Amino acid sequence: MSTIIMERIAITGNFASGKSVVGQVIKKMNYSLIDVDEVVNKLYKTKELKDILQDRYQLTVFKKDGTVNKNFLRKLIFNNPNEKKYLEAIIWPRVWNYLEMWQYSQERRGVGRTFTIVPLLFEANWQNKFDKIWLIYSRPQDRLERAQIKRGVNQDLASKIIASQIPDEKKKSKVDIIINNYGTIAELKQNVKNILT
Repeated sequence: MSTIIMERIAITGNFASGKSVVGQVIKKMNYSLIDVDEVVNKLYKTKELKDILQDRYQLTVFKKDGTVNKNFLRKLIFNNPNEKKYLEAIIWPRVWNYLEMWQYSQERRGVGRTFTIVPLLFEANWQNKFDKIWLIYSRPQDRLERAQIKRGVNQDLASKIIASQIPDEKKKSKVDIIINNYGTIAELKQNVKNILT
């Protein structure tokens, strides 16, 4: 009996580059996909992480309904480098443990290829943990506009988020596929379909 070796593909790209749209296409084509942002959201709901955050930030880190206030954390980390390092040291290892378990479950199911959306792939130094890397590339001015219009992030915060990430130009030589997101959503979706068919 031949053994199927599962291919692990990471999808990365800087803030508001179009990764979620690419993920939607991949899901619709029935590929196995997981999004690191969704994993982080799940971890924020665990008692373990809530207790750690409360010890550090008291009740200011929570909304009235008891959920973690992600806007509070976002503003905190992009205005305070030390807090950014602190939170990354807590969250990134837990995220990777979750991803490893998910990858293992997919391999057990006989899945031949998985996709993982990892916005901070290079920042977390996870690039060698995947077989291939796709980079979604969008011009900085387009990303800034998209962040404000579609995500409701003000220009100052959006600029800080973008500035905190490794520039795409430094990533291009380290990836396998570059998907340019210069046009419409329909064009981006078609670009992804062309690669997968």
